[in-house]
Amino acid sequence: MQSESIDLHTDTTASHHVLENPDILAEIFWHLDPYPEVESYTRNGVLDGYFQGGYAAGRAIPYIRTLTNAALVCKAFAEPASSVLWATLPKGLYPLLYPLREHASAGPIVEDELEQARVPAPGDMQGGTTEHIPAHAWERWEHCARRVRLVAIRDLESDWTQLSSLIPLSSYICAANRPLLPRLHTIVLASAGGGELSTQLLQVLAASSMIRAVSIRTVTVIPRPEFSSETLEDALSVDLDILAHSPSASQLRHLLITSPLPFRLAYSNSLRHVKAFHRLQTIYVGFVALDEHLKFLADLAALETLESMTVRSRSVLDPLDNASSSQNLELVAPLTRSSLGALAGFPTLRKIFLQDEPQQLIHMLQLIRSSTLECVWLNSTQSATTAFQPMLRSLISRPNIGASLREMRLTYSIGWDQGSSETIRTGSTALIYGSMGDIVGPLTALHALETLWLNIGGKLIRISDEDIAAMGNAWPRLQSIAISLSPVRMLPHQLEILLIAYEVTLDVAPTYTLSSLIRLAMKCRSLRNVDIFARPRDVSDAELVAIEELALEGGHDPQTVLRYLFPLSPDEHHWHEVSLADVQRLARALRCLFPRLGRPERQIEQDLLMQRLGEWEKEGKQSGVLEVLRELTAI
Repeated sequence: MQSESIDLHTDTTASHHVLENPDILAEIFWHLDPYPEVESYTRNGVLDGYFQGGYAAGRAIPYIRTLTNAALVCKAFAEPASSVLWATLPKGLYPLLYPLREHASAGPIVEDELEQARVPAPGDMQGGTTEHIPAHAWERWEHCARRVRLVAIRDLESDWTQLSSLIPLSSYICAANRPLLPRLHTIVLASAGGGELSTQLLQVLAASSMIRAVSIRTVTVIPRPEFSSETLEDALSVDLDILAHSPSASQLRHLLITSPLPFRLAYSNSLRHVKAFHRLQTIYVGFVALDEHLKFLADLAALETLESMTVRSRSVLDPLDNASSSQNLELVAPLTRSSLGALAGFPTLRKIFLQDEPQQLIHMLQLIRSSTLECVWLNSTQSATTAFQPMLRSLISRPNIGASLREMRLTYSIGWDQGSSETIRTGSTALIYGSMGDIVGPLTALHALETLWLNIGGKLIRISDEDIAAMGNAWPRLQSIAISLSPVRMLPHQLEILLIAYEVTLDVAPTYTLSSLIRLAMKCRSLRNVDIFARPRDVSDAELVAIEELALEGGHDPQTVLRYLFPLSPDEHHWHEVSLADVQRLARALRCLFPRLGRPERQIEQDLLMQRLGEWEKEGKQSGVLEVLRELTAI
């Protein structure tokens, strides 16, 4: 695309009279925006994928062309379409030189089709000065700069080199006591490696008093020798210091600090700056090992506006790293009841995501005094399932938690040692199964709970009909429950042992029945999804008759919300003994009780099921089994 075809900011566009109320057109064009996260990145208080560092570039090209064509076809469309086009700069600041392209030297051809569709790179300013740029060019440039609301600088090696052209430009603007981008409110920044240039540019960007969100990624994905832990932390400290002393410090609402590579983060060097952000609502600190984390939490606890907090400690990313775990536990050992009382705060907290050892999580939870906590995600590791109960009891002792908490997500990693592996190899099931009551028993006090998501690594959950009934009694507002086995934090030999033992003991281990799930769904009228890794006990003839009787009783008042009841996995051996007639009877009963019963919420499960059926057909498996599975899939 030629650069002349994308000139949306000529004097002709500026001189005509746009519609009396262009807001309607702007709203229409905003639906075509390839980066709508500039407005919705904090929707419902949750940081989305763009704010955390990613965006779907490939899908953006048609939208950009549509907006460009709209601006060129009709003068009345030019302003709202151009505003959407310029609202985000997802690949750096150098498109800001485009309005001055007539006064810049020829730059390299941009190979990225997305960037060609948006704006061509003009290259460096001639002679690195701005004195020769006429007034009408500055007017056009300011027209574009006022529209920019989000800037993402991601690549340390290429972006900073190209951005050197902006230093003279920013100096010229700042000399007039004006911010470079007056309406900028979101910065996505790759820290470390930019040196003095990155520092200057961050100072320029932070001069805008409208900045509300900053995301700092501390290092590139590829490890480099010059990026030591000390280097990363020093660079982060400089960035946070600039933000803390900028005009935007008192207005900052959302701060994200993350790294694809682990490094130690000290409060005294970096995180002490957080206290300057008095109106902070969301903070995310991930994949780091925190030193003096209680001082950091004390600063956060004092923030009266904080609504969402994520602290992901490096210590539990690898449950086998005993040295790291022990070191972190030593950091919280001196904590006393009196010091907890002095630190307690978080009056407005609504959402937390904490990842650490159970004892540290207990201390963190004891700091929370919010009576409006709605969503809790806990990620931890321990040697036994019972070790998590004190952590959950600490949670439910928070004020008003039973009436406020809506969503609970737990990720547990049950560590194994060599002795445990040998014990399981010899046939013992004591270490294979964990009791549902041991893991989530204290949560039955959360009567307003709507979502429970439980992901276990290292244990299989033994669920009984009594457990299912207790869920219905404790959580009448339940909407979704998912219990899964996670192999992520298990060594390959552990996962192999666990799955083999699971198949061997499945027939003798007590488990729940399909009838109990049906009663749960009929009692919890808002329940839409039940996704449990452990399949229910085989439906006997007597139970099938009982289910049909339930359908006759409940058919006049069906549960119309449930979409997914339990995972029907295509286990060839399991379904050889099932008759097609029985499956059809079960299907009729379930459809009578749950008219909307259909596919799982996660499409990947349905795709895997259909893929397995296709493989069976190619291999010439028994047609009777295939018919049964097709009927189950139809349910």
